[in-house]
Amino acid sequence: MKNTEINVTVENVEEVASKLKGLIENHVSNDMKLEMWIWEVLEDMKDRFYSEGDYSQKLRAIEYVNEHKELMLSMVSNRPTYVRFSAEIGIKSLLEYGSPFGQQNNFAKSYDVALRQLQQTFRGYGYEFSEVIFTSVDDGTVTLIWETNKPVLFKDVLDYPKSLMTLADLLDQLDIFGLEFSYSYHLIGPLSNEVESNCYVGQGFKQGYFKTYDDSDCHLVQECPFDFTGFIHYSLDGSYHLSLEEEINEESLQLVLQSGYHLEGHQLRSGLNGVIKSVETIDW
Repeated sequence: MKNTEINVTVENVEEVASKLKGLIENHVSNDMKLEMWIWEVLEDMKDRFYSEGDYSQKLRAIEYVNEHKELMLSMVSNRPTYVRFSAEIGIKSLLEYGSPFGQQNNFAKSYDVALRQLQQTFRGYGYEFSEVIFTSVDDGTVTLIWETNKPVLFKDVLDYPKSLMTLADLLDQLDIFGLEFSYSYHLIGPLSNEVESNCYVGQGFKQGYFKTYDDSDCHLVQECPFDFTGFIHYSLDGSYHLSLEEEINEESLQLVLQSGYHLEGHQLRSGLNGVIKSVETIDW
């Protein structure tokens, strides 16, 4: 669907029809251009796979592009818009990545030092992530999000897809076990009325384009599954703070406690094991 702002009256039907015809033709042309680009990328990856090995992250990215073609096509007609890209890593893989600096029996400190190491790695490449979301899904997933600090204006149908492939290419270069191009949190918006001089133009994955991840402890918050809304806050001293929906029942409370993590030595275990120092209710 192409966004338009064309005023139509009974007197200007011929003029509007001509404009609409042009929009339809452009959409068809962009669709063919995108389809051809996807085919060329897949063919190139096929050739490189046989000669150089696995290109899993770029494959995940091009599959995402192929599954969301209407979104790719719509980016050209949108006004400048804030965009988000993401990657994810399982909590076990993250702890293994930071294991040389982990602390025995302290999940929070081991998690913190591993994430900081990952943050420094991306910072060294000039692409520090903007946000971290730690959830209970898939046995614990940490999602890294890159969010632009200015709106981006995509003038070509391939600008946005190429942005996603740039992220995937960086992930392939890093070759960190368990770190993958993510399909989640690729949110578009809000739309902006900024003039072109106040926004980025073209591909949206470049150095300096992203908000910088701060040094707060917000990354030590785990989102529990949505059917029993709650959050587990991990303190670096090993204690916990819980934020829970005020209508939560006892069965769901048990699931919250079981969805957290602790370490036995350096081994990751499910469930909270320590002191809960405070509890607050969430009033939506």
